[in-house]
Amino acid sequence: MKTDLNRDQIMMIVERARRQHAIEAGKVIATGTRSAIAWLSSRGDKLLHSLQFMLPTARYY
Repeated sequence: MKTDLNRDQIMMIVERARRQHAIEAGKVIATGTRSAIAWLSSRGDKLLHSLQFMLPTARYY
């Protein structure tokens, strides 16, 4: 197959595709990290609330 593009044009297209791939991979990592932190904070909040309810209310001095 013959193309009208020269080597420099092909290399520019490949570099642009690599850059776009890196940007998309970064977005996936950021989204995964954000959802993991949200999940952990939710579980931590539930744990802290359950510990608060387990504390004795009467104080013995």
